[in-house]
Amino acid sequence: MHRFFGLILGLTCMLFSITLPAISDAATPPARIAEVKGVQVHQGKGKSFTVNRISQSELEHVLAGVDRMMGMRTSHLPDEYVKFRFPKPVVLSTSPVGHPIREIIITRPTKVWEPPRLLIKNQQQQWVEYHSRQSLMPLLDRIKATTHKIDSLHALV
Repeated sequence: MHRFFGLILGLTCMLFSITLPAISDAATPPARIAEVKGVQVHQGKGKSFTVNRISQSELEHVLAGVDRMMGMRTSHLPDEYVKFRFPKPVVLSTSPVGHPIREIIITRPTKVWEPPRLLIKNQQQQWVEYHSRQSLMPLLDRIKATTHKIDSLHALV
């Protein structure tokens, strides 16, 4: 019963995050990303994937929505996350991130009620957690669906 309630709550939150855009998104232009490379990490093993234009656009909105630092996270990384690398550093015009961004991580929640986390690598090679006004779940769901489709096609061949 608790799992069912948690699932319904999670789906409701995801529906709201997709259908109700952040009020301040209209004021902040999205960050411009020239190129991005993606790596999906599961149990310490990385698997590269192609970031399509829709996911790249969603990522631009997530970065444009960064509004505050949440805290340092220099310890070990979680078992499952998605890493994005920017060959050309991304500079945010209005952001608490005071340096060009070369790598970010979005963690997958381990429990239904936990939100995903946005980690940005600083110039000292430490992962710092930031908050974005833009929900991270649509981007994670899109990447999961895209990589799942590709894995399914490879299994058929």
